[in-house]
Amino acid sequence: MIIDSIGTEIRQRRLVLSSEWRLDKNRPLQWWMPQGDKTTYKLCIKSARSGLVLWQRPFVNLIDALSFSGVPSFDIETNRHIETVCHFLNVGNHVWYCPDGQTNEREYLATVASYTTSNSTASAWPTGNQAPGGVTTATYLVVAGGGGGGYYGSGGGAGGLLTNSTSVTPGNSYTITVGAGGSASSGGTGGQGSNSVFSSFTATGGGKGGSADISAAGSTGGSGGGGIPVSGAGLAGTAGQGNAGGAGSNTNGCGGGGGASAVGSAGSGINGGNGGAGSSSSITGSPVTYAGGGGGGAYSTGTPGTGGSGGGSSGTLSGAASDATANTGGGGGGGGRVASSFNGGAGGSGIVILSYTAQVGGFNLAMMGM
Repeated sequence: MIIDSIGTEIRQRRLVLSSEWRLDKNRPLQWWMPQGDKTTYKLCIKSARSGLVLWQRPFVNLIDALSFSGVPSFDIETNRHIETVCHFLNVGNHVWYCPDGQTNEREYLATVASYTTSNSTASAWPTGNQAPGGVTTATYLVVAGGGGGGYYGSGGGAGGLLTNSTSVTPGNSYTITVGAGGSASSGGTGGQGSNSVFSSFTATGGGKGGSADISAAGSTGGSGGGGIPVSGAGLAGTAGQGNAGGAGSNTNGCGGGGGASAVGSAGSGINGGNGGAGSSSSITGSPVTYAGGGGGGAYSTGTPGTGGSGGGSSGTLSGAASDATANTGGGGGGGGRVASSFNGGAGGSGIVILSYTAQVGGFNLAMMGM
């Protein structure tokens, strides 16, 4: 089966490139070009009228997405398409190259004159026989690194979370940064999470958890760190990115860090507060929750707070708190105190995910006889 107008085929579950295009490795399938630390694909059905997603499914490789036949039917008009999903996982700087396609028909015919609709097995190609046009819109998820939990202290705040769609320019390159999680505490507060960036969109690193042991407050961030006893207020989150941490109790319980969709819970008596819940995203084709706050540490015989859904780690009563889950932006749990003080956990690193669709002459690739 030919899947595009430069003659790329699926043959016995392999992608076979046309001989004319093997000499130009920058062009073949560049609209589906693997980028980032991991690339997956999703088959998506949207309402033709409202644009709402009615059904979607992720696939590890392009051939599985193109050849999948178990798509449900709907009694309304729909659009079906395949999206490329680029995952940026490693902490540090990256570059995303926006696919530019090839929309100049004269250039195309001069370069690949031997390929015409008459020798193609596809019957529905649009007039002009063009390769897919450039990508002009991308959906993004940007999650910053979560804050670390405090030493006998409060939970770290989750990294800020931003998600939306934006216009992009075919052929342009865009800067991406994946933020590190804040360091685990060692005798004081946790570390502040680092920012994550896509283009002009910056998610703010999660606030650090405070330390009751040295009476040091945490910090604000994408979501704020929890408060410390006695009556220490939770720290603020960033509007549109996250929520505040919970307050410390009037005795010895530490507050939970804030999460993307909920504030952290306050400490109660000698018990730690729970971390705030994160937010779920289906940008990959299945729901995943990101940016949960860290649980607060407990005192004496108290109960530590649980980590918020979305990678936040729980606080402790004794022993060091565990680290938040990598690539979720979760906050680290606060250390507890029985007879001595204990370290909080490190915040989880952030993540950036981009999803985009290529089209041929205004027609959807997945609708062309696939």
